[in-house]
Amino acid sequence: MVLYLGRLEEEKGLPYLLEAFASLRRDNAVLVLAGTGSEKGRLERLSQELGIAENVRFGGYVPPEKAVPYYSIAWVYVLPSITTPYGKEPWGLVINEAFNQGVPVIAADAVGAAAGGLVQDGVNGFVVPERDRVALAQAMRCILDNPDLRERFSQNARQIIAAWDNERMVMGFRQAIEYVTGHSSTVSS
Repeated sequence: MVLYLGRLEEEKGLPYLLEAFASLRRDNAVLVLAGTGSEKGRLERLSQELGIAENVRFGGYVPPEKAVPYYSIAWVYVLPSITTPYGKEPWGLVINEAFNQGVPVIAADAVGAAAGGLVQDGVNGFVVPERDRVALAQAMRCILDNPDLRERFSQNARQIIAAWDNERMVMGFRQAIEYVTGHSSTVSS
């Protein structure tokens, strides 16, 4: 199972995830989009147009206290957020949640947790260029086809998030804010 859990809104880049998933052409994989938002109808139509509606599940809103079962059956979590005129994904706390459950993550480079160093490309998941369906599909294929790699990413995810203490979290948020705003802060730690 490929999992996305969050709001179904434009800035989440979900059409790119659907298109990348469709290009995998897999009958043995399911994409779960758990959440609500203004893009739900558009995403349902797109899954029909792409011929993958049978392999896409719209799970509706999942409260945080009920998210663990979703992570427990996910093979990978994907956060394909994109830059919009309104900004970038400030962090993506769902990545912290996924890592706490040992789920590798594929994140777009527009996600603060990637810029802030939590998602480490090739260590606990992959960082792909935003809006790049080919790179997104390639990263999904790599994790889906390689159980040993997935297990290594899972172990690394748990290890890295365990070391993510308050000081490291503040540094990561600072890096993400600098990335999102496009400049470095002059305040030192």
